[in-house]
Amino acid sequence: MADSRQMPALDMHQKLRALRQARGWSIRDMVPILKSADPQGLGKAAYTISRYELPPDHPKSLECSREVTLMFAEIYNVDPGWLLFSNPDDSSQSNDDLTMLLNSLDPDFKNSVIDLIKAHLLSKFNLGNAAKSVANGNTS
Repeated sequence: MADSRQMPALDMHQKLRALRQARGWSIRDMVPILKSADPQGLGKAAYTISRYELPPDHPKSLECSREVTLMFAEIYNVDPGWLLFSNPDDSSQSNDDLTMLLNSLDPDFKNSVIDLIKAHLLSKFNLGNAAKSVANGNTS
């Protein structure tokens, strides 16, 4: 497992892209989603949405307004503060970050990810055989 201190901090732009992609949505898919969150839909064209995901140093990058940040947080079911400020070096937040990321996934995909993690842990620590032994009454 990677040490969180070696992981680069994700800026809001990267988080927005990762959250959208985790749900399997294209930028064009986001247009009606954002328009339903804000019926006026000001500045929510596909081109504008793509600019929110550009790196901050990109000349066409757009910073999200407070209103847009709150909309994205609601759409992805994440805390707005996490979008803006989470720091991978703060280990006290790592569980909260994982929970927020998992909760932001499509429910079917989320369950698949959880099953994959469980299977990996069972095989990595040979827990599958231990669980079978306990079930069969072998507690050596």
